[in-house]
Amino acid sequence: MALIVCVGSHMCIPTGTQTVVQVSPAPPATKMSTSGPPKPSPLSSVTADFTSYLAEFLFWRTPPPSPFTQDQSTILDDAINATDVVVLAKVGCGFCKRAKESLATQAQTTPFTMKVIDVVGGDYTANESDELKALIMRKLGLWDMTFPQIVVKGQYVGGADDTIELIGE
Repeated sequence: MALIVCVGSHMCIPTGTQTVVQVSPAPPATKMSTSGPPKPSPLSSVTADFTSYLAEFLFWRTPPPSPFTQDQSTILDDAINATDVVVLAKVGCGFCKRAKESLATQAQTTPFTMKVIDVVGGDYTANESDELKALIMRKLGLWDMTFPQIVVKGQYVGGADDTIELIGE
């Protein structure tokens, strides 16, 4: 068996039991830039963002497991079971403010107990806040965490609009 090596775009035709191996020439050398590493194109950034969006929001995902111990997770259960209304909020959130104001107005005509837990921007560190969000997602069966999340008499209601609509009924 003979071996024929063809380089570049030359046409090589095997005859009989000969084997042909096509070898491409090396690409021409490019000058290295001294201004640092190459910058990613804007398109690669958009592609990465879009891929991340698809992975996070469009495909159902299981809420992450909670790193809280059983004793810590009962704190949230106790708040939900012992209080008429639990508002899981974010400090500075306009929707949270609107929901709390609507609930406070409703409490003047129909008294109830309300507990506000500032999950983000409150007394929790960033790591604790992430852990608490994971716990809330698991307990309420959420696949995405937005604020506020409101629980009335142990039943998950939804966000600000859902709560205001419920109050209006």
